[in-house]
Amino acid sequence: MRSFKLFSSLRSISKPALLAVLLSAFVACDSGGETLTEDPVATKNPILFVTQTPFHSTFDMITATFGNHMGGPNQVPRGGDLMIAYPDGSLRNLTEEAGFGVKSGEEIAVREPCVHWSGTRAIFSMVIGGTVKNELDPKFWQIYEITGLGKDESASIKRVENQPEGFNNVSPVYASDGRIIFTTDRPRSGKMLHYPQLDEYESVQTNTGLWSFDPSVSGGDLKILTHVPSGAFSPKVALDGRVVYVRWDHLQIDQQAHADITEGAGYGSFDYVSEDSEEKAASMHEPFPEPWLNGGEAPAPYHRHQFNQFFPWQINQDGTDEETVNHVGRHEFIGFIDSSRDDLPYQGASEEHPPFVNFFHIMEDPANPGRFYGTNSPEFGTHSSGEIVAFDGQLEVNAADMYPIHVTGPVSYDAPEASGSEAEGAHGRYRNPLPLSDGTLVAVHTPDTRQETGEGEGPFGNKTYKFRIRHLEKEEGSNYMVAGAPITKGISKKFTYFDNQSFTDVSYDGPMWELDPVEVIVRPTPFARTAAVPDIERAIIDETLASSGGYEALVQYLKDNNYALLISRDVTRRADEQQPFNLSIPGGVSTIREGADIIDEIQFIQFFQADQVRAYTNHREGRRPIPREMHDAPDGGETLKGAYRLGADGSFAALVPAGRALSWQLSSPDGAPVVRERYWVTSQPGEIRVCPNCHGVNETDVVMNQPSPQNPPQALAPLLQSIFN
Repeated sequence: MRSFKLFSSLRSISKPALLAVLLSAFVACDSGGETLTEDPVATKNPILFVTQTPFHSTFDMITATFGNHMGGPNQVPRGGDLMIAYPDGSLRNLTEEAGFGVKSGEEIAVREPCVHWSGTRAIFSMVIGGTVKNELDPKFWQIYEITGLGKDESASIKRVENQPEGFNNVSPVYASDGRIIFTTDRPRSGKMLHYPQLDEYESVQTNTGLWSFDPSVSGGDLKILTHVPSGAFSPKVALDGRVVYVRWDHLQIDQQAHADITEGAGYGSFDYVSEDSEEKAASMHEPFPEPWLNGGEAPAPYHRHQFNQFFPWQINQDGTDEETVNHVGRHEFIGFIDSSRDDLPYQGASEEHPPFVNFFHIMEDPANPGRFYGTNSPEFGTHSSGEIVAFDGQLEVNAADMYPIHVTGPVSYDAPEASGSEAEGAHGRYRNPLPLSDGTLVAVHTPDTRQETGEGEGPFGNKTYKFRIRHLEKEEGSNYMVAGAPITKGISKKFTYFDNQSFTDVSYDGPMWELDPVEVIVRPTPFARTAAVPDIERAIIDETLASSGGYEALVQYLKDNNYALLISRDVTRRADEQQPFNLSIPGGVSTIREGADIIDEIQFIQFFQADQVRAYTNHREGRRPIPREMHDAPDGGETLKGAYRLGADGSFAALVPAGRALSWQLSSPDGAPVVRERYWVTSQPGEIRVCPNCHGVNETDVVMNQPSPQNPPQALAPLLQSIFN
């Protein structure tokens, strides 16, 4: 068997000879009974991708659905490379050619390349080392840029300057203005007291959201675009200028703390007095959302709120206007949603448009801008592989008209236990869909449909998954697509390095996984979209602040104080029935369905901010965000902390802290919760965000069947006057 080997002496020979030797290194490989001699079919344009040494664990690893950002060799086995495949079938190992991963003790792993609009360079994340005996210092993913992608050029790779050091910086993409947008586990506050952030589900390390920096500026002018308590993944700059990405959302009671309280589970959960304190609080406090009783249910007549989804989101490149793509809801894409109370209906799954469960690896179709592909995968056991799905999310498409499109067929999602039979009718599992500019589609594919077996010893024990990049083609007699020819002959590698976890040398000799493909093409640089204040609210601002500097003075005040301004016109108007929708403001407007048995009065909107105050004594470092009544911005001076009183017309205007995840609820005159927001949302300093009503309508509300309210919000002018008078 011939294997790809490391040639440290190649740097001294000529470029044509170097390429010839490199290309000859990629040969057919037979390892463990598997032959990789299938004839490849090249793509029209070059494909940049990474190789990854196979492994069996699917929890908190590079291929996992969450916690995949960490750089230790036990989270991402070394040995991978950045590769490029050309239309003539030739291959280059770009990282080795540039001198990376060729020295003992400096083995590498790479991930998620992004090609520049010019098609001449790309950025990607790489982690180096951690493979020297007793070298226990943490190793971090950092962002690198490569030039020399042309077939007759020489590869050069440099670390991108002015990015955060000492943190895992992954999923980088080029912004329209030269900045780089990425995810990182840098704390939102920048304080190591808050590192690492722990997610809201398993309370394990997560990234803190989307960030951006300017490589040309000392210090990077680092900005947080959205603070996501449980993590954001795979951002992409769409051709229309939006940043689309995947968010992991929960906003539920801490299940580890609940298990401690009700079962003595042993997580050792506790709260700190505040984010900046290391003093333990006397008790734990979770004021939002629905509480859980000892049996795990909410107090009657309320229903337990347990929320766990990966969903497509969008944001402007400056971090403004964060929302799900086109404001699409769970009921449009995910299907079944239990109601929050006994007297309310639940939303069932669509039979006409079957939903998906999760959405990963988002990628836009360059031949059909606004169509986004992704992977519908189980949360565990499959290296985030499953079914290829898509949806049409062009800016002009109303969320009510957005439907899941099943590309490889729903059966591809199924993943029987490793000891069971194959998923009947499936043709393997898929991830990393890549729609190409010629209208064709490739994706990463493995023929096995079962969950990961976990067989083998050490970090390279994978016996199940064999990820290769393949063309997708129509299945005969079906509307679905299946895996066709690969784009390479298969890539093998042989190496040994020291593993500090097992404290022994580990060796690998066999096929490498092919992951994260992107097409190397020239694309127009998108126009960066910005937030705009609607004419209705702008007129109130201009009139009220005519003698105080007007709109510009308001924006400057918000920036100076790290605030954003949130405005809504009529919160009694609702777009769903999952929570109370027959709403009335005492002495003000009401939106009530004829014959309604129960009418809920609302008087306040109360805001909550995600404070990192929850921690655990079971050897988990870091802190989990917990909702706390808003305290980093002034409230309306009501008895209810963090609250503003609603206007008689159903409106509100509120100052909120920027750069921090927030949520909110509509409360009754006595402060009892009535309608709760289900997501965390981040605003930018100086942002003025207008939502006509809470959970804005797509076409009409569910009670009056009327479009979005157009009333000038009565609550806005008094707030502006209180700021400038």
